[in-house]
Order: sequence, then C-alpha cells, then structure tokens
Amino acid sequence: MRRAIVLAALCCACPGSTQAEHKGADLSKAMPAELDPGNAKHEGDVRVAKVRVLADADFRKDAKWKQQITDQIDYANQLLTPMLGVRLDITETREWDHSSPDAPLREIAAAAADDAPGDDVAWVIVFAGPVAQPTNAFDELGMGELFGKHVVIRGLSDTAEKELFARQFADIPVKDAGDALDARRRHRQTCVLLHMLGHTLGAIHETDPSWIMHATYDPQQSTISERNRELMDIALGDRVKIAELRDKDATAAALLASIDKADWGGWVAAEKDDEESTLRAIVDAAKKGQTAPDVPAAVYDQYEQADRLAQSGHTKEALAQLEPLIAAYPGNAQIRLLACKAQLGQKGPPSDAAKDVCARAAELAQGDPGPYLLMATAYANANDKPGARAQLALAATKVPNLKDGKPGAWTQIALLYQAMGDITHAEDAAAQAGGGDNQIAPWAKRQRARYGAPRDSSKWKVNPDNEADYVETVRKMLDLVYANKFGEAETLGRSADKKWPGSPGVASARCDLAIRQNQDGAAASQCKAAIAKFPGDSWALYLQGILLLKQRDPHPGIESLKKAIAADPELAQAWRALAKGLERADDKADLEKLRADYQAAFGQPLE
Repeated sequence: MRRAIVLAALCCACPGSTQAEHKGADLSKAMPAELDPGNAKHEGDVRVAKVRVLADADFRKDAKWKQQITDQIDYANQLLTPMLGVRLDITETREWDHSSPDAPLREIAAAAADDAPGDDVAWVIVFAGPVAQPTNAFDELGMGELFGKHVVIRGLSDTAEKELFARQFADIPVKDAGDALDARRRHRQTCVLLHMLGHTLGAIHETDPSWIMHATYDPQQSTISERNRELMDIALGDRVKIAELRDKDATAAALLASIDKADWGGWVAAEKDDEESTLRAIVDAAKKGQTAPDVPAAVYDQYEQADRLAQSGHTKEALAQLEPLIAAYPGNAQIRLLACKAQLGQKGPPSDAAKDVCARAAELAQGDPGPYLLMATAYANANDKPGARAQLALAATKVPNLKDGKPGAWTQIALLYQAMGDITHAEDAAAQAGGGDNQIAPWAKRQRARYGAPRDSSKWKVNPDNEADYVETVRKMLDLVYANKFGEAETLGRSADKKWPGSPGVASARCDLAIRQNQDGAAASQCKAAIAKFPGDSWALYLQGILLLKQRDPHPGIESLKKAIAADPELAQAWRALAKGLERADDKADLEKLRADYQAAFGQPLE
C-alpha cells in the first residue's frame, strides 16, 4: 500500500504524466523500497548537521544536478531525522572546478580536502561523475571513512541506468518508465549517501542484503540495523559540535565500548575486527600521547629483526617476520608502518600491495606523517615527482599532530623536496623546521641565482610544482651550449619559451648561446633582459661581466662580476674573471683581498 501511494504521488508530481502513458505497464514492481526508520523514534530536539556540497564538473553535466542533490539530502533526512534525530542542512552548494572521472575515490576526497577543509561543517559531500562501469558495490559508488570529514558520492549514468532497467523489466517500455527510473535513481543515490555517512560515524558493513550498510546496493534496502544506529548516534553527538569541542579520542573509546558490549552476528566479522583495531589504536595512542603506538614488548625482538631485514633489502624475509605480528596485533600502527617500509623497499614505483599496506598504516595512525613520508620517498626514488608531492602535501598536514619530533619531520620533508629540486617547497618546509637543516637555504639561494628562478616567478608561469622542471630545462640548455650543440640548444630554448614565456633563466642561457656564436650584441641584450627580470641572476651577471670586460674601461665589467659573486658566492668562474678585471684595472689592493677571500671560500689559491 505504501509503495502504491508513493507511485501515485510521483505520477502527480511529474508534468505531462498521464495514465495513458503507463497503460499496460505495471511500474509498481519496478519501484524501490521506501526508507524506513523502523521502530526508531528519536525524542528531544533535532540536531542540525551542516554540510557543504561540492559538485564536480562531471557530475554537473546532468542539467538537473542541483535538484538531484536537494532530493537526495531531503530523502536522507526522512530516515536520519526520526532514526537519529539529526537533519542535514546544506550551507553551500559549490560548483567545484574539478574533473577526474577515472580518479580513485581517495584522490577525489584528498583534492576536496585541499580545496574545502570544512572545519565549519559536519561534512563536506562531494558529488562526482559516474563510475566507468555499472556496479552495485558501495565502495565503488562512493567513499566515507571512519571519522572522515569528506564524503564522495559518484553520480549515475542515465544511459547505463536505462539499459539496466530494460534488462530487468523487459515488459515495461523504458519510455514509459520515467517515474520508476526517477524513484530508483533517488533511492540508489540516497542509499549511497547514507552508507558513506554511516561509515564516517562508525557503522560497519552488515550481512543482511536488505540493510543499507550491506556491502552491495539493492533497490529493496530500506533501513540500518539497530547496532549500527547505536554507533552512528554515539559519533553524531561529537560530529555536530563545533570543531573546537570535538573529542575524537573519547568518541573512539565510546564506539569501541559499544561494539564490545555484546556479540552480534549481523556485522561482517572481518570488518568488525578491523574497526575495533583502528579504534583501539586511536585509544591507545591517546593514552600514550603518541601518534603511532609502540610495539608490544613481547614481540619487540621479532620486530627489530624484521626492521634489520627491511633495511638490508631483504623484503620477503622482513614481511614474513611481520606477518604473524600483524595477525596478533592488527591495530598496531608501528608494525604496519614497518610493513609499509618493507614493501616500499622493493625496486620500482610503489606496488599495489605496498599502497594497500601503507594505506592501512595511515588509517591506524591517522595523525602520523610516517606512512606518507615513506610513500613520498618511494615515489621520489621512482622519479614520480607528482606522486611524491601529493604524499608530501598529506604528510605536511599530519606533522602538527606530533607531540615531539616536529622539526625532524619538517626537515625530512624539506630534504625530500630538495632531492626533487623543488626549491620553494623545500624552503617552506625548512622554515617550518626552524632551521633544522641549515643546508637548504644556501642550496636554494644558489639554485635560484644560477638558473634564474626567483621565488615569485608566477609571471613566467613558473610555480612550486614545475620549478624543478624549469631549472632542469635551463641546465640542459646550458649543457647543450657547452657541447657546441647550438641548434639543439635553440630548439630547447623555443620549447622553454612556450612553457615559461619570458623567464630570466632561459634569457641568461640564450645570452650564453649567443656569446658562443660570437654574437655579442644579441648576448648583451639577452643578459640585460635576464637581469632586468631578476637582478639576482648570477649567471647573467657573470656573462654580462665577461662581455663588459671586452670594453676599454674594465670597471663596468668588474661591477657586474662583483654582483654575480654576491648573488652566488660559489660561482668560481666569476671570481676568476673578476681577478682578470682587477688586474686590467691595476687595482692591486682589491685583487689581494679577492685572493684572500677566494682562499677562505674554496680552500685553494686563486689562479
């Protein structure tokens, strides 16, 4: 009876819908179940959970995307309000400038977290484009993680849904099934939303296919089990508080106590065990004041042996030692971190197995930068700079969680950025370390001076993520010049000008190219342009000094060379050229001082 009433309402609500259109088609059998709070009756005031909605470019291809979001939130509230006494309230619907139809859900969530941290809301809900292949697996239709703030919901493909409907209900013409298709879409998308919100609140996969927290979607799903409602209610109490009053550690302890209070066979056993391990790790870490809990004393020797094996490159043996430890202590993040380290010790880019192990370590020690630093190192070693940068950005968000060791973590991040040639990122991380590594600053200064890369280079389209490529391109161009491959150097210069138009580094390399081709006028023009854009370009200042020393008066050349040395004290060529200039100027006092300074700086006499 209830389904018939809903069907009638839907028919009335759709403009142009007539009985004639559905004649002979029994749409009732195609209608999904209604959401049903069951016997749950919340008493007291209804709590408001503010949400921010992001709709990415792929989701917005559907002209009705705004209405679909509103319908799903409203429908979800029809279950959440009577069941848990909470109402989702959209504070903002943002058109998100993001498009990655094939991107993993975790990457979409991470990108959303960067663009919309959501400290002022209970959730940030991301509506993304549909999956490439139709599926009923909830974990492919969306993502929501325990204590997570960002939830991802994949949209639906109208074409795929109509094809599926035609196969399942061959006796109902698709052209007459608009009401049923709309109802099925709303039910499916709302169940995905409820499922993902449930996971963020501690709900565990259920064994009954008619329950919304089952691992697979079914149109007949209508409610959430009583035990999962208890968990969600506990977590909601903390979730709806303002950010400053939330207490994740206390909530984790309350969730763990609720799960452990009585045995219940309705949860998927393995996932229940995993959640218990995760919660216990959070509780243990809070007790010990650590982000990743210590290794239990009973297995410490075996752990140490595995660590030694991992460090010596014996990955398989290390993992074999760790396997029983993980089985015995599935919630110990430190053991998982070592497994992550061992997996990443294998040559080449991180394998899928390594990513899974490291992701599990990150889940268990959610505030620890360790897993992300390990992954970043592996990506950097595989020369996957974008992958390494993504992991380092995540690690940086975790460093503030450390009670001790913040300078060391920031220094490690700075050194990894330095290894990749990312000058700005390395400088920023070193600044956070408080001078923990005093080699970053002089290295950065030298790189900027020698390759024409001032810190603010955005006007030439040089940014922190392509800085290393820019410097490497200027370096390659100069190498080609020194190898007398002038044509190749010019070709590379044209390519660089398209990518970084008007950059000082390319201009100084062109100056060198012109000098080698005995085109002093063109060289002087290029050097002057480079210095005008970046007065600290040591290579352009050096080359300009060489050109000016050819004139009758050596003093302009001397001044340019002095500026080159001031910008880049390790540019030995400039010191030697300056010595020749001072000799021409017969400036004996300055020449003697230059020789003494060179001896102090380089540990050898100036020849």
